[in-house]
Amino acid sequence: MAGVGALLLLAGCGGAPGASPADSARIRARNDAREIINRPWPDSLSRAEAVQELKDSARVDYQREGRPELAAPYDSTLSRTIKTVLKN
Repeated sequence: MAGVGALLLLAGCGGAPGASPADSARIRARNDAREIINRPWPDSLSRAEAVQELKDSARVDYQREGRPELAAPYDSTLSRTIKTVLKN
């Protein structure tokens, strides 16, 4: 349950002024993770596909912005947040 509390605490800092680009990518990942976590999924495969779509979309966005290195903090934060909260 501590993971849920941490997720809620971290989600509150979205769009923090002065956040580094990597921090902004992590904030985006936590917000996206919240949507994955709160949505009822018929099976884990459907959830995994949705997570991959989010990662692919973020990667494309960061490439368009000329910041492809931001995909790494996004990917790792998204995966770790979901795993921490869902424990599977």
